[in-house]
Amino acid sequence: MLKLKIEDVADEVRSAHYLKAPPIDVVKLATDEGIVLAPSSDYGPEFNGRIEFRRDKQKFILFFPTQHDGTLTRRHRFSVGHELAHYYIEGHRDALIQGTAHNSTPGFICNEAFEREADEFAASLMIPRDFIERRLGRRNFMDLKTVLALADECQTSSQCAAIRYATFTGEACSVVLSSQGKIYFNVVSDESRECGFSYISSIPVTAMVGAAAREPQTILERSCDASEWFGERRSDPRAHEESYGLGYGDLVLTLISLEIATDE
Repeated sequence: MLKLKIEDVADEVRSAHYLKAPPIDVVKLATDEGIVLAPSSDYGPEFNGRIEFRRDKQKFILFFPTQHDGTLTRRHRFSVGHELAHYYIEGHRDALIQGTAHNSTPGFICNEAFEREADEFAASLMIPRDFIERRLGRRNFMDLKTVLALADECQTSSQCAAIRYATFTGEACSVVLSSQGKIYFNVVSDESRECGFSYISSIPVTAMVGAAAREPQTILERSCDASEWFGERRSDPRAHEESYGLGYGDLVLTLISLEIATDE
């Protein structure tokens, strides 16, 4: 399904439930749809969420993790949004009704089409496009600290906020999620793509990524040549690299902002 179509579905869901501004109450949304909730703090650290259709009850059941006190972290909330995608997106819903169900892998770390579409829906649901566009305003630019603050404000995952920023900003930047040298995603802004900086094949040995994994919840930053991330080029602008260890799975979120001169 096209990203724009997924965005439209998320907009329609919020509109139907009169949900205007973040944070979006995804649990209430599921309840209002008549979905049976099965939260628990005992599912284990590897479990992120699952939605099933029970034919005997003609009901959807949503399983999702919580903390021991029953509250949800920002990651948990994103996972619920991800499961709701399988309920709202037509092809996903049809598969559930036919009996297909599996433990989901949200967080933009799975390349399976349904899982990526569910991540896109959750991001669109929890950080609406009109909201992020207003937040960017004329300034367009956010540093990683501001992106993380956006995640806090919208009560969603850091990956979600970073991807929404890269999707809507007018600045040349790239967002990378990696773990132990493996790149899970590389999302570039339109401006970066237009300037020819659209593909990152590997994590540079000079990057702050490894140190950020060892010092989670801390932003590490440096200035570097864009070629360190994007390969040798004739014209090589400077770049500002910010890396942040998420604190689980050695995952590191990196924002690379390119210092590209613009004609006044």
